[in-house]
Amino acid sequence: MVGRTILRAVMALVMALAAAGCDESEQVTPPQIHDLAEPWQPVPFDLDPTTLAAAVAACRNLVGPGQVLPPLAVVDARGGDTVIVAYGLGGNTADCTVVRDDSGRFSSMSGSAGSSMGEPPIGQREVRSRGMSGTSAGGGIQATYVVGVAGPAIAAVELVIPGGPRVRASLANGWFAAWWPGDFVNKPQPITINGYDAAGNLVGSGI
Repeated sequence: MVGRTILRAVMALVMALAAAGCDESEQVTPPQIHDLAEPWQPVPFDLDPTTLAAAVAACRNLVGPGQVLPPLAVVDARGGDTVIVAYGLGGNTADCTVVRDDSGRFSSMSGSAGSSMGEPPIGQREVRSRGMSGTSAGGGIQATYVVGVAGPAIAAVELVIPGGPRVRASLANGWFAAWWPGDFVNKPQPITINGYDAAGNLVGSGI
């Protein structure tokens, strides 16, 4: 009887440990902060505060001291020593591609600014591109990036690129941005921009 009791206790302990292990594995999430030198990846990540500040400063320097910019809207980092920095408010936008060299210094590779004052307000479940541009990324590779706006109900934005990867965009303050290797600006088929709500449902789509 004692032997059976001990066996049952041991089995119960093993099952409990196994269950706990399963729960833990399901709850583990990847680190939020990565090294910008990692290879390009389709899902963005956060930067440490020092790297983020240096990237934003490099973009700001491209525009020029004393120039009035809209508020910082979204920063897209996903490896390749490359960061997209975007400013936006209403119809006013400005963005830069900045690249970090081997010494750790950021340089601006390209930038643009624009205004869409006649554009209607963004809908609750709408995603809308503000433009797609070609640029140079880390290592001198050709790349493409897009910046746009997303409605309040949009919790995630994914880009579907014909003949290319599916890319999760960075999303903050109602703005999204993403970059990926390759020149897709002049492709005959446009990319599709999908917006998802907090439950993961596709609720908006645009080009």
